Amino acid sequence: MDLVTGAMGCLAPKLLQLLQDEYKLQKGVRKQVEFLSQELDSIHAALRKVAEVPWDQLDEQVKVWARQVREASYDMEDVLDTFLVRVEDHAPADPSRLKRAMKKMGNLFTKGKARRDIADAIDDIKKQLQEVAERRARYKVDEIVAKPTSKSSTIDPRLVAMYNEVDKLIGIDKSRGELMSLLLPQWNDESNKKMKIVSVVGVGGLGKTTLAKAVYDELKPQFGCWAFVPVGRNPDLKKVFRDILIDLDKETYMASEFTLLDERQLINELHDFLGTKRKQGIGLFEVGEGYFNDLINRSMIQAVKSEVDGIVYGCRVHDMVLDLLRSLSHEENFVTILYNNVGMVSGSRVRRLAFQGPKDSPQVINHMDIAQVRSVITYRSESVSLPSFKLLRVLFLESMNKNGCYNLQHIGNLVQLRYLGIRHVYIRELPKEIGALKFLETLDLQGTLTIELPSSVGLLTQLICLRAWRIRIPNGILKKLTSLEELQIYPPEDEKSKGQFVKDLGDLGELRVLRTAIFRMGQSMQYNFMQSLRSLNKMQRLTLVGWSRARDEDNTVTWEAAVIPRHLRHLILENIHLSWLPSCISPSRLPNLCHLDLFVAAMEEQALESLGRLPGLCYLKLSTWSTVTLTDIASNGLFQKLRFWSLVESMVQFVLNEDSSVSFTMWNGVDAIAFGPKMKEEFRVEPAIMPNLEELDFLVPFHSSMHGSGNCNNLGLQQLTSLRKVTVRLMCEGDLPTHEKENEAEAALRHEADVHPNRPSLSVLYSPPLNI
Repeated sequence: MDLVTGAMGCLAPKLLQLLQDEYKLQKGVRKQVEFLSQELDSIHAALRKVAEVPWDQLDEQVKVWARQVREASYDMEDVLDTFLVRVEDHAPADPSRLKRAMKKMGNLFTKGKARRDIADAIDDIKKQLQEVAERRARYKVDEIVAKPTSKSSTIDPRLVAMYNEVDKLIGIDKSRGELMSLLLPQWNDESNKKMKIVSVVGVGGLGKTTLAKAVYDELKPQFGCWAFVPVGRNPDLKKVFRDILIDLDKETYMASEFTLLDERQLINELHDFLGTKRKQGIGLFEVGEGYFNDLINRSMIQAVKSEVDGIVYGCRVHDMVLDLLRSLSHEENFVTILYNNVGMVSGSRVRRLAFQGPKDSPQVINHMDIAQVRSVITYRSESVSLPSFKLLRVLFLESMNKNGCYNLQHIGNLVQLRYLGIRHVYIRELPKEIGALKFLETLDLQGTLTIELPSSVGLLTQLICLRAWRIRIPNGILKKLTSLEELQIYPPEDEKSKGQFVKDLGDLGELRVLRTAIFRMGQSMQYNFMQSLRSLNKMQRLTLVGWSRARDEDNTVTWEAAVIPRHLRHLILENIHLSWLPSCISPSRLPNLCHLDLFVAAMEEQALESLGRLPGLCYLKLSTWSTVTLTDIASNGLFQKLRFWSLVESMVQFVLNEDSSVSFTMWNGVDAIAFGPKMKEEFRVEPAIMPNLEELDFLVPFHSSMHGSGNCNNLGLQQLTSLRKVTVRLMCEGDLPTHEKENEAEAALRHEADVHPNRPSLSVLYSPPLNI
């Protein structure tokens, strides 16, 4: 869509910002702003129509017009953003002086130069819009795009499908139930009450519309308003919007006057109607997830899932889609990619620039029109000259200048910057001028030499994402960054500042992701951390590198009183000693947990069963000093979704008992326990246990594997029907084993893998003895 619309979609909202009281626009300018906002809405609607037509089916004149509009939209946004940045520079830093500052801001627009600046900016935008409108009329864009290729009186088969009686349809119950489960999983959980999109795909005549209508009829009583509107390949948008409105409120919108409204007016009606129905607006975190899921549903991208826990962490595109994107990007001058000075586009304005070669020369940009560059991405290149990019929104530097420290002294000039990413670039310290980037939303620092952030980071009040792992934040800064949704940071080093950092975490009410390391945390600081955690209701990922796993620093009592957000999906507690499993980690308290990493000194059978009942648990890394046996793991339905299990300090065995039940044992290598004998398996049905477990990682004490309790010839791994990878760490106790003994131990383990029906891969590692 952006390839067609450019910045047009965000121009109208930015213009409307100028109508707010604090800008004190003159009456004539206000009228122009209102008029331009309406014009922009109209042009944006036309561009959306263009975007809905396959690119290869568009008339060349329409392509030319869309290209010109896109370029003009960037220029107009640059004008607006430059003005808004100037106004922002006059914003008060001290809230107590707000009244005096507002008076000064009012005076700002009574002065001749400032008045001329905004008036000139509006006139500039007006002229560009007039040129766009003239070309639109000259090229007859609306006629070419909007007119269907042919009209037919044939009844849309979807209309017939809408009135099928579901009770008379055979086999629809199962499909309807599956679709409903996708739309409304765990509907009683607040964390799942958000919009979901599910695509029903298939050739014509399969009953897709009938199925969708059946689900709609079943679910609509749970909602305050609803609409079901079938849409064909080339829909009449006015009719679609009007049909939606009629479904929502038939008495109001069946009136004849609504047939005269155009698309923009119908959209406004729909917006006003839903405005009284919707809940509070969602954050950018959820907006991003929505865009991501939409692209997947449209088959534009393919989700990439972690092999460990099945969580989607990225995306890729099919080769054919990639070729198409490259072709369109080159044709439309959407992005310019340079590799060792090759790929330069001459005679065109460059909007997005990527340096991908180590031999890219800094002089190459002298031959390009870079005044309007909005995005710069570099990899192993030294071609970036920061003062050259006044309108930059995105700057990403990776693997640059390994022989020295990169200079960011001009970073404060990039006042339009929204994203700053620096990875594996040697920077000893960030310049204090970074505080001038008032619109910065993401600061991503990885693999730098920076030890501490400058205090001017506290001025970045629009910062949403701060990734600065192993970098400390100065005292008193965190409480100023209340827009943060993701935070990866080290606290200040001294104890007093660290305590304040823990308290300030509670003010970050929008936080979804928190990763921090707090060492040597006393009881008082632990209590304050739990109080802060109680306030972070939107938290989804928590990684806490803790103070100690030593026996004398027990943190269990503190965690027993913890209130962990129900939305939490990932919980990693590293180097935190828990004597027992706290009650806050349970199926009822954490129904959405899918990734868990923790140490529990004394793990009891009931506690292990509680972990097994976590409904969404896919990844479990568990350290314990206990020996635990679950006597019937199958009938209790434990660990149903688990895909990866690492038992850091335990050996495992699965035993098929005479009554066809399966026992599971975690052995610490110390307690006197004999693994069960290998049972004869004929005439017994093997129950399904941990049906999704694909990777298993566990410890084997070396000497025990050769004689005594832990015989590796009978681990019972064949009970895990989905197993495909096994990692065994042989713990060497006392003297190192001989090469012959090593081979013997490995042979026993490889026999276990060979007799498994899946023939899983086996990795054998050697580890030093554990300190228990």
